[in-house]
Amino acid sequence: MELTLNTQIFNFFVSFIFGILFSILFDIVKISNLFFAKISINTRDFSYFLIYGVFSFLLSLAINNGHFSFYIIFSEFSGWLLWHQIFGNKVAKRLEKRVRELKEYLLHFLESKIKRNLNIFKNRIKVCYSRVLKK
Repeated sequence: MELTLNTQIFNFFVSFIFGILFSILFDIVKISNLFFAKISINTRDFSYFLIYGVFSFLLSLAINNGHFSFYIIFSEFSGWLLWHQIFGNKVAKRLEKRVRELKEYLLHFLESKIKRNLNIFKNRIKVCYSRVLKK
């Protein structure tokens, strides 16, 4: 089966965008390390690239009828690398900083609410205890 030049260019750009999208997903996975520290990074990376490989295969089935083409793999890798090297590190660092600030704020907020509610509970126990002793 021969592919026209327009089809090949379309396949190239679709796989390039696919690589960019999966690079963005990789940055999201990196940021999720802040929340899911119990799962090892190796396990997360292996799972990510396993899923990436499956979706890359499915993309190849969809746009190229399952034929292996070097330019498709090159385009995916180029898109992934372009986002990761140029934008990904900067965006991930900024988002990671914001997520850490949000996490600290939420922890502080929850801690203050818990302390406040514990003080209210303690005061109510004292009032109830004093009423029981008066009777």
